[in-house]
Amino acid sequence: MLTRQEKDDLMTVINILFDDNRLRSVKHNFNERTAEVVEQAMEELIKCNASMKELVTGLTMGISVFTRGWLKQSLDRVAQALRDRQLQFDGMGCRNQVTINFRMEIYRSAF
Repeated sequence: MLTRQEKDDLMTVINILFDDNRLRSVKHNFNERTAEVVEQAMEELIKCNASMKELVTGLTMGISVFTRGWLKQSLDRVAQALRDRQLQFDGMGCRNQVTINFRMEIYRSAF
């Protein structure tokens, strides 16, 4: 189960990645599966935007990005970096592809 703060941080990440009111409406239902799906979406973005891997790895203090559960372990740092614009996913093609592939799965994970 995610804490209230983890749900807030996860919502920050989701807002930046997807900017979707439908996803905002299910924030109270976010759970471990939601974090896993968002993690998969971020990994897809990282693969697409190869330069982001180094920055995200640094933010997670050496945790391998591709070790399952890395996002939940560092949600607060990743959310803060996104809020501060220290971390940006600027490839629109990558963002659009990830949105197409993951938006509905994130929504379903909350139920």
